[in-house]
Amino acid sequence: MKFYLNAVLNYIKKKWLTLLSLLVITLIFFINKSIDQLSFKLFTFLLLTVLFQIFFFRKSSYTLYLIRSLVIILMLFELVCGKLLSLKIEPTIKLVADTHIITDSILGYRLMPNIDSAKSEKFINEKPIYSVYYSTDVYGRRIPENLKPSLTRRDKHLILLGCSFTFGEGLKYESSIPAILNREDSTLNTYNYGLSGFGPHQNLLLFGQGLNLINRKSIKEESGFLLYTFIIAHLDRVYGSSDYLKFGALTPDVFIEDGKLITKRRSKIQLLLSEVIWMSNTLKYFNVKLNYPQNEEFYKRFAAIINMTSKDYHKVFPNSKFLIGIYPGQNKDLKWLKYLEKEIIVIEVPAPIDYASKKYKYVLHENHDRHPNQVLNEYYANFVLNILNKN
Repeated sequence: MKFYLNAVLNYIKKKWLTLLSLLVITLIFFINKSIDQLSFKLFTFLLLTVLFQIFFFRKSSYTLYLIRSLVIILMLFELVCGKLLSLKIEPTIKLVADTHIITDSILGYRLMPNIDSAKSEKFINEKPIYSVYYSTDVYGRRIPENLKPSLTRRDKHLILLGCSFTFGEGLKYESSIPAILNREDSTLNTYNYGLSGFGPHQNLLLFGQGLNLINRKSIKEESGFLLYTFIIAHLDRVYGSSDYLKFGALTPDVFIEDGKLITKRRSKIQLLLSEVIWMSNTLKYFNVKLNYPQNEEFYKRFAAIINMTSKDYHKVFPNSKFLIGIYPGQNKDLKWLKYLEKEIIVIEVPAPIDYASKKYKYVLHENHDRHPNQVLNEYYANFVLNILNKN
């Protein structure tokens, strides 16, 4: 024991400068009240390297020296960038919502069935952006609030797939795309399968190879249309971008290989990289993100998922048509379109003439919530209806 203590004391005498630096860093980190997870983990790792060298009587190690130097540099960057981020004046965004989402082993998450008016409110700097209610039927599809849908026998169905744009986030049901289409065309019964954060990988799994929520029992009309509304964020959702994996870590990684559906868990490496990006002040400050690769392999993968969705739809409703609606202002990257099957009808809806200069007319909040309002949904729905009437 005496020998061991003497060895430790000798190390302290030789490495007093290293230990003093460590002490200073320790004080900085624990005085700093805004210490984040990544900084704490880096500090812990730094401390462990020192303790390892002390208690295992390691002599000067160039490898450990390099590791510690790198960690110290990273910690300093984290402190400086964290301070710079704290100086930015950011709005306080608050979402208050009744539980209407449940976890799902296939989709990752989905709408709870049989919801009777779940309240959802959003505030920016305590000012309300919206206050709405969401209701669902037995299949977990959004329906009018406080009213069970009267599925009057109509000629055709119109199944709507998509995300929050289709669902109608922040809007009363009457202002959503499905409600507008149902109101404007008396020949169609609309079915809203949209949900916030959804992408084509989850839309596909609503059919027989997944949850089988779209079938001849849930859809009464023998024929009709399916409209998938595309927005640019769907590319990142299929890939699993760092922003998406904040809430979509449990969603499936979907591939089509040799004409067969393959579902996997999200890559552990991808999840780890995303977690580092979320935690790092440095990466946040320089706006570093993990986004979908803009290459032909990924575009083929994305299109293949939509092609299989069309195929599964036609298995159930053979005398029907599959359409893709490119939502206004969401046409930045459409290179995947060339890999679609020829029978799929693509409707590229142009943005209103004054969309760029007067965006406030078309969204919930110009700066902090770009979800479309009723005005833009009506513009989109009427454009789509013109195409439907020709088909």
